[in-house]
Amino acid sequence: MDFKDPAVLAALSAVTSIVTTLAIKPWIDNKFHKLKLDVEFKSEQRKKIKQVLAKYKVHLIKVCDEVNHRFWNFQENYSQNWHCVKNEDYDKPNYYFKSFVYRIMAVFAWIKIIEEELIYLDTTIASKEELNLLKYFRLFKEIFTSVQIFKGLPYNQSHAIDHFFRNKFEEMTELFIKDNKVIPFSEFNNNFHSLLPSIEPICAFLNGINPDEKRLRWDRFHLFHIVLIGFVNSYGYDFQQVDEETILKINTRIGKNKLLNNLQEHIAYYKLDKEKELMSVITTLR
Repeated sequence: MDFKDPAVLAALSAVTSIVTTLAIKPWIDNKFHKLKLDVEFKSEQRKKIKQVLAKYKVHLIKVCDEVNHRFWNFQENYSQNWHCVKNEDYDKPNYYFKSFVYRIMAVFAWIKIIEEELIYLDTTIASKEELNLLKYFRLFKEIFTSVQIFKGLPYNQSHAIDHFFRNKFEEMTELFIKDNKVIPFSEFNNNFHSLLPSIEPICAFLNGINPDEKRLRWDRFHLFHIVLIGFVNSYGYDFQQVDEETILKINTRIGKNKLLNNLQEHIAYYKLDKEKELMSVITTLR
């Protein structure tokens, strides 16, 4: 066979092309198929994430707005002692106290419902706004459970006096959820006696809390309010947002928060230090 013959060269070239195509095409097809599946998976995951957040976010924002208004009312009227329960007899009728407990725990109950819905979804591919929302959820819980919030201050971590043990806090939160919804206040109030043994820690935390006591719970509690304002300003309706003048009233009424630096470390840890609304609240309070 004359390999210099143009006809032979053409035939060899054709055979080589066919063999190469037969060898490479399955590999290319496989890669393309995997890429297509990956694109479809991410698209479907993003769609489901949006559906979950759209389904529950309005409920969460609503209760956060209610808690925010209760905070303002509380700061103005804590000296009236409406939140003080004598002899820790929490079972006695006290709408202000019980509704305060309910509203705070309702925030965490809605957060838990959302997180449970998202647990089987790949939230790492969510949008920046959605990821920040999930980071807020983690930060909210850290504010109530992390002992690092008290870094640099004397505090016995082994006793949940001014913080909550994480698992205990989760157990309390679950009591406010029924059929994948937060129980209404009427049901909570009617069943308060049976719930009390389990929710006693949050009752004890709120009972008599004030800025003049030699404890850390007041500052901790207002870290929650600070983050709550950032959250509502980021995700709430325009009429729910808190302006700078109103934020400044926090310092006027209760003074500087000595845990603010530690809060900022937690904010940085959860990569929320570029979150405009939250950092605006921190800057205003400084």
